[in-house]
Amino acid sequence: MVADQRHDTPLARLGRLLWREGALTALLVIALAGIGISVYLTTVHYAHVPLFCSTTSSIINCAAVTSSAYSVVLGTAIPITIPGLLWFVVSGGLAVVALRAVWRAEAEPSWLRRAHFGWAVVGMAFVLYLVYVELDILHQICEWCTGIHVLTALTFIIVLVRLLEARGAQLEAARALPRAAATRPRVPTVDGPPRAARVSSTTTPARPASSAASGTRTAQPVGADSRRTGGPSSGGGGQGQRRSGSRGRRRR
Repeated sequence: MVADQRHDTPLARLGRLLWREGALTALLVIALAGIGISVYLTTVHYAHVPLFCSTTSSIINCAAVTSSAYSVVLGTAIPITIPGLLWFVVSGGLAVVALRAVWRAEAEPSWLRRAHFGWAVVGMAFVLYLVYVELDILHQICEWCTGIHVLTALTFIIVLVRLLEARGAQLEAARALPRAAATRPRVPTVDGPPRAARVSSTTTPARPASSAASGTRTAQPVGADSRRTGGPSSGGGGQGQRRSGSRGRRRR
């Protein structure tokens, strides 16, 4: 355990994070590759040096495409590689924001996936325009430009999948709420016991069985006991009569 903690460096944690979050890692790698290609094309444009192209033919001609009127922003002398560079920087930054949230064990911002998808839509729209220019107007394509187009399309696909996953999770959570409410046990109200308990509490309590079985008798008036048992007054009168009768016989 101690050895594992010693080797659990921030760099190792970062490696595990990038491996676990494959989609975000792919977005970051794509952004870095797009930044590299954009920087190279921008440097070649301002340095006026020939591009390195593996093939040159009537269809594939990087120099003809990158030196055409469509290789700059409309009405300016700014090469379109600069907007492409900014696009990849923003896309990579959004991926870093998501990775940072995962690193901190936090939830992604709710706006992040929607914003990344909107940014990917902007990039794909520009790519489709450039592909149209190459195929329908110039009738030539550039290998470096095609690499940028592929990277942008991959970004769009990955971002779309992540957005659909988030929407699916939200829908599943919304469906689970009614099921959870239906299976939730009833909790007694705080203002008193349940209705059955309240009704029973208002009825007269029955006489305990212990008092009936104890054999205790109800107290009765003293006069009734005297009449029943021949109380002290009646007993005393009888003894007086017997004594007077015996005295009379002796005198005779």
